[in-house]
Amino acid sequence: MYIPGIVVVDGMNTVMICQYDVSNLIDVQRTTVEDAINRVATTTGTTLTGKSMGRSSSFDDYTKRHLERIIRSNSFQTIETLQGQLRSMSKYVSRTTVKNWIKKLGFKYRSAERKSKLSDDQKKNRFESAIEHDIGWTDKQWEQVVWSDESKFC
Repeated sequence: MYIPGIVVVDGMNTVMICQYDVSNLIDVQRTTVEDAINRVATTTGTTLTGKSMGRSSSFDDYTKRHLERIIRSNSFQTIETLQGQLRSMSKYVSRTTVKNWIKKLGFKYRSAERKSKLSDDQKKNRFESAIEHDIGWTDKQWEQVVWSDESKFC
């Protein structure tokens, strides 16, 4: 791992020495060298640049704008659909990456409520049981019921 350090100019040659090597040369802790570099940077007003850390993003500005356009055109698309559309741009990304970028772009990712898979007989039995207890609901109210299989009726 590269840690930004000190640039040493020796005649015509310029060499970058990392903080770890500097700390070994002058026999102090690496954090002491880091603090000294930061102090110099804050007093002189210059920033010491080094290599950027971490992996570069697989999403460039064009891809971000394209993903945002796709979401705005149809906000009810699945993650798999979005992945497929990005794949057509030769951007092979995981579900997690797509979810993270949806969040970064300011959209919300929501999953639809899942209904259990009951047979028609089970639904009929539950409906008849409810009618026996005379709740007095209209057909429209019954359409709103999510039939789950968590409860058992005799």
